Amino acid sequence: MLAAPFLFAGSCSKKPEVPQVAGARLTSIEAGSVFDRLGLKPNDLIIEVNGKPMDTMEAARDLDRASKVDDHLELKVMRGNETLKFEYKIK
Repeated sequence: MLAAPFLFAGSCSKKPEVPQVAGARLTSIEAGSVFDRLGLKPNDLIIEVNGKPMDTMEAARDLDRASKVDDHLELKVMRGNETLKFEYKIK
């Protein structure tokens, strides 16, 4: 005897879409870098640094290279669907 086919009654919704946000996507984190000390992870998307948009990976690299002792950084980062804020004073 064959089982009756499963019938679905109701609506089917799409998976919620992740908003497209401009930023600098981190593909890897160099040990000892500012991003490493901040606790950032590969695949994090840096959206802002000190209130300024961070829209390219080159801008993120420039920030890492230019950061020096006593600089204060405030970053807004997307990790998955979550927006995180990081604050750090470089030591």
